[in-house]
Amino acid sequence: MIAGLDRTAVADVFAGFAGFFRDMSRRPPPPSLPSVRAFQRWQADALLPWLRRELDR
Repeated sequence: MIAGLDRTAVADVFAGFAGFFRDMSRRPPPPSLPSVRAFQRWQADALLPWLRRELDR
């Protein structure tokens, strides 16, 4: 962690990203980028375990 950063603020931002990615992954893919929804789902799935560990501290 970078010195001076509040762990709670970092977790809050990452929780926002995870929610955004999860929500967007449920939408239909745009015709020009059909794989974007799988990528967004993967991003949310990668953030959630870290958030669970961080919130358990």
